[in-house]
Amino acid sequence: MRLWFLGLAVAAGACVKPVPPIERGTGLVSVEWDGVTQGGNTARAEGLWCAADSLLEVLAIKNDFGVGFTVLPVDTLAPAQHPIVAGSIPVGWRPLAFGALRWISDTALRGYEATGGTVNVTAVTAAGISGTLDFRLKQSDGFDTLRLSGTFTDVPVLPAPEGCGRVFRPKASSGD
Repeated sequence: MRLWFLGLAVAAGACVKPVPPIERGTGLVSVEWDGVTQGGNTARAEGLWCAADSLLEVLAIKNDFGVGFTVLPVDTLAPAQHPIVAGSIPVGWRPLAFGALRWISDTALRGYEATGGTVNVTAVTAAGISGTLDFRLKQSDGFDTLRLSGTFTDVPVLPAPEGCGRVFRPKASSGD
C-alpha cells in the first residue's frame, strides 16, 4: 500500500511543470541599494497599463523581496524621464513616477518609499519597456534612508483590470 502511494506521489510530481530559470534581459528588474544597509536583487517583473488613468504599474517580486514603481506619462507610454514624487504629495503635472522597495530581514519587514530620483524609460517595444531606476528612499516607519539604482529590461506590459487607477486623482488645471 505504501508503494502505491509513493508511486502516485512520484507520478503527480512528474506532471508538475518546472519553473524556468530566469533568462537575462526578459522581463527583469535588477536593483542594488546602499545606505543604512546594502543589498541587491533581481526578479521577474510585469507591468500593468491602466488606460483609464494613463499609468503603468511595474512590480517585481521574488520570495521576500519586492520592488515596484508607477510611471505616469503625459498620455501614452514613450521613452521619457519621469521624476519621482513622494506618494503623499498630490501633484497634477506629468510625467512623474512613484517607487517603493521592501524585503524581510532577519528581524523585521523593511519597507521604503521613494522620496526623489527618476524612472527613465529608454525603450517601449513589442517585447516590453526598458530603462533605469535611481531612487532616494526613506523607511516607511522610521528615518533610515537608502539609495537604489537599477535597470528594468523588456518588462511585458499587460492591460490592467477594469476599475484601475488612482483613488485620489488631482484635479487637472483648467488653464484659466
